[in-house]
Amino acid sequence: MEHARQEAIAAAVRAGADESTVEIIDSEDVPLAYYPGKTSRIRVKAAGDLLMKH
Repeated sequence: MEHARQEAIAAAVRAGADESTVEIIDSEDVPLAYYPGKTSRIRVKAAGDLLMKH
């Protein structure tokens, strides 16, 4: 889950967010019963203020 959180933050920064304002706004870890083993779908959303470039 921590890896997914870091990836979501990095994606927000790549999209133009100011890294110092990025925070996780939603996360979900859903077990997938129809797959063998302990398989889960992890979804994490991060957002932050847009970085103003001059």
